[in-house]
Parts: sequence; structure tokens; C-alpha cells
Amino acid sequence: MKYAIVTFLVIASSAATVTVAQDGAGQGPPKPKSVVIINPLPIPTSPTTAPVPTTSQPRLR
Repeated sequence: MKYAIVTFLVIASSAATVTVAQDGAGQGPPKPKSVVIINPLPIPTSPTTAPVPTTSQPRLR
């Protein structure tokens, strides 16, 4: 009878292991997280005094 109980426990443990291994819900081995660094665009702190180019044609005289 001892052997029957031990055998039952071993089979139950093995069945649980196979069930957990095959359910596919695991995340797998840990993977390094990728870090994305975005450099912000430089913003001028003071307004520029340069003339703004226009798209109009110069007048002919």
C-alpha cells in the first residue's frame, strides 16, 4: 500500500508539472528591457532678430 501512495503522489506531481509546462502562459526567460532615449530639439530662449524670408516675388519696376 505504501508503494501505491508513493506512486500516486509521483504521478500526480508529474501530471501537474506537464500541465503547467504546456499551458503557454509563462513569460519565458527574463529579457533585458530596451531603453529608448529621445534627445529633445533645442528651443531658442530668445527671439531671433534676423529677417524672415518671404515667398513672394520681388516687384519689377
